[in-house]
Amino acid sequence: PGPTAGGKRLQFEDAMLAGYSFNSTGRNPSETLLINFAKVTMTYTGLDKKPIPVTVNGRKVKAAAIEIELQRPAAVDRAVLGIRPEALSVRMSPSIPTIDMKVDMAETLGRDQLIYGTVGGDGIVARIDSHLKVTRGDRMRLSIDVGLVHLFDVDTGQAFM
Repeated sequence: PGPTAGGKRLQFEDAMLAGYSFNSTGRNPSETLLINFAKVTMTYTGLDKKPIPVTVNGRKVKAAAIEIELQRPAAVDRAVLGIRPEALSVRMSPSIPTIDMKVDMAETLGRDQLIYGTVGGDGIVARIDSHLKVTRGDRMRLSIDVGLVHLFDVDTGQAFM
């Protein structure tokens, strides 16, 4: 069935294999050393992170399943929400907004773990501690540090917050 990651099928977008040979400078000059290397570019289907459209009313920002209050009002009524992975945390506080994420994939990168998932149909990536056990299909409650949230102009893509 082909290669998979996190239970999802990987598609190869481009693959190239090249071989080179040269005479070694070792004890036997007639020895030939063959070096093979490959360049593989993969696309992981199902994790395409698309812009999150939001409506804005003063300090309140609303997406399909995300509602936050900004630190200062925005002078627009439509925008694109930008949430960096480090803006999300498993630490909770009553005064911090939260989201409920359905996990699609967990990728361990040393001491960090990137969690790819959806919140109300919107793709989200969170960076959490790699010691937390997370698997596909899990539901996670994450807090949002609104100081690390960005808004972008719908038409130009320019950041204004």
